[in-house]
Amino acid sequence: MNIVALDIGEKRVGIAKASGKIAIPLATVSPDDLLATLEEAAPDLIVVGLPRNSSGEETKQTATVRAVASGLPYEVVFQDESLTSVLARENLDTTGRPYDKMDIDKEAARIILQDWLERNHHA
Repeated sequence: MNIVALDIGEKRVGIAKASGKIAIPLATVSPDDLLATLEEAAPDLIVVGLPRNSSGEETKQTATVRAVASGLPYEVVFQDESLTSVLARENLDTTGRPYDKMDIDKEAARIILQDWLERNHHA
C-alpha cells in the first residue's frame, strides 16, 4: 500500500511517504502544487495531520485542514499532529546541519506518518 502523509499549512504542505515500515520526508510544496505532487506519488491512502490547540480543541486551522483534505481525490485519514513541528525542529537540530521552514514541514509530515504507522501496526 502506498501511503503518503501531509502537514498542511497556509503557505506550505510538508509531504512524507512510507517506505516499508519507515516514514521518510519527501517534499515541501505550495498548496497550489499539492494535487500535482500527489498525482505523481499516486497514494492509496493519505494521512493528514490534524491540528488542535493545547486543550485538544479544534481551531480555525483545523477547519482549513479538513477543507483541504475533503477536496483531495484520495482516501484520507486524520492523525493528531500535536507538537510535530516542535519535534521536527528538535530532530533537525540533532543533525547539526542548517535547515529551513521547508525542512521542518516535511519532517513534521514524516513524524505524523511514523506515528500513524506505529498506531496502526504497519510498523
